[in-house]
Amino acid sequence: MTRDEFRKRIEDSGCTDVAIELQSPSENSRFLTEDNFEFFDALRRYLITAVSSAIGKYSGIGEVFDDAGDDTVAVGLALDEKVIFLGKFLLWSSGFIYNVTGYELDFHPATDDEKSPDPSANSVSMVDVTGSAAIIFFIECYEKVKDRITDKYGEDWFNNWPEIFRIAYLLRNAFAHGGRWHIQERNDREHYQTEVFHWDRAGLDIQMRDAAGNCIDESKEVLSYLNGADLVVFLLEMSDELNS
Repeated sequence: MTRDEFRKRIEDSGCTDVAIELQSPSENSRFLTEDNFEFFDALRRYLITAVSSAIGKYSGIGEVFDDAGDDTVAVGLALDEKVIFLGKFLLWSSGFIYNVTGYELDFHPATDDEKSPDPSANSVSMVDVTGSAAIIFFIECYEKVKDRITDKYGEDWFNNWPEIFRIAYLLRNAFAHGGRWHIQERNDREHYQTEVFHWDRAGLDIQMRDAAGNCIDESKEVLSYLNGADLVVFLLEMSDELNS
């Protein structure tokens, strides 16, 4: 479907509310709305940014952007998964100022070739072209719900928060300090210097220092561990946990 065909279909319907659903979703798909997903609008804007950035980058160097087809595919870095969504419809809806009432994401295993694409290929996929946007996107989402997290679980993030929020706390602090895993050198912060934080879905462990005080992950770039696709899945888990 072309952009003009999309616009005509919406205008012929007489309604500018748009629900963006995949044609053949798997059993792992999620249809997101403002009612069931805390970060509905922020994620919509991030996905639009990701698609427009990828199209702009690769068309500018004369490459073919495969992800501008019906399905847009974002491959995780920590996750062995890819996120599939209708990027061009989100982009067009934004351009035509339609009201997006819901959009669908699907999740599939990522192949080795998708995880490590051939740099000599004639076409490219959307491997994280929006690093700074992912940082801003995550901080915005965390700040949106931080009061709800403390209301539900208390102020003691280290002992009382579910693991997904403990890692979210570290991510937010890292992104706010130059995008690197970070420990603030204060007397009340030693308790997590050697702690291992684990994101189960990705099998990802984060540990700032070992027992001898040597750096393990501290000061390393967060976006060398995680990319935008990972953060999308991470925020889905945050939203589910918050509303459980």
